[in-house]
Amino acid sequence: MAVSKLWSVTSRFGQVIDYVANPAKTAADNVSTTAASGWNSDKTAYTYPLKLENLIKSVDVNLFNDHEYWPYFDGATQVSNGAGKISLKVKLNKDAYNELMIMVTSILMGLMKDKIDSNDGEPYFGDVDKVGDGGSKLKSYLIDGIGDTDEITKFYNGLDELVKRDASTQEKVKYVEPFARSLPVTLTKWALMFALDAAKVSLPWGTIQNLASEIVQDLNKLIGGILPIPFASGEIDPSINIYIDLNPTASEYGLSSDKTVKPGIQAIEIKVNGEKNGIGTAMKYNRAKTTLCYFFAIDLLSVGQAVAVQLRQAALTALRPTSTRHGTSS
Repeated sequence: MAVSKLWSVTSRFGQVIDYVANPAKTAADNVSTTAASGWNSDKTAYTYPLKLENLIKSVDVNLFNDHEYWPYFDGATQVSNGAGKISLKVKLNKDAYNELMIMVTSILMGLMKDKIDSNDGEPYFGDVDKVGDGGSKLKSYLIDGIGDTDEITKFYNGLDELVKRDASTQEKVKYVEPFARSLPVTLTKWALMFALDAAKVSLPWGTIQNLASEIVQDLNKLIGGILPIPFASGEIDPSINIYIDLNPTASEYGLSSDKTVKPGIQAIEIKVNGEKNGIGTAMKYNRAKTTLCYFFAIDLLSVGQAVAVQLRQAALTALRPTSTRHGTSS
């Protein structure tokens, strides 16, 4: 049996400490290489069999120095007082992170399954990569093999085939990604149709588009600002970054000198496909941060009307205390 390493910690002085889990089975230890299905016994619900191994790749800790102390702040300046700085960078294994994103997508599909699968002939998913093939309706961009009937059941069946043959995480990402990239359109349409069903109001989608176009657009933009969360790819690992400053200076966080920043945690950041590359908002990415795409507006507005929106290829989520975002008068 193999020993499973959970993570390694590299100290400032170059010492490497490995943390290991209990001995884990290798492929050779298994009698069968066929994994269990995620479907329940009557095939009415699906639970994705998460393969969460080696989630934490490494942990880097810098104590009381300014080495790589680069929180994401607009207008931030070079750090001048490293003695009060503490930073923690937790790198995540890309495959384990992607497994989590597959699970999140699978859970969202489960929430929409009953409504979407019962609405045959009304498309809810579209393939971004087909944009440009012509057509102004979602029916022009159906995902291959899915069509517009029992869409989520078919999604689960395809994913389960990969699960049962123990496919790699990257194979599953390739399969799931078109569905994930469609989520702003899919969730918008599902939410409005579901709300009308709850109110016992029956309206075709085209009528909803014409009567509530602004609501449709606003909801699409709201969801599109959150989802899809990008899958990790390329050389830069996803990471969780924590920045603590015990003796902060306002200018270091992009604030004027008449503001006071309270000591403590200044930012907790989650980065996917990107990392800080210097002070302020300087970043580098695995690929373009965003790409223009006309897809997310198709079939949400009146026929023939579409607008360019940005499809996120990288994500940065920052949690900051009020004192850091705005400062307090000194």
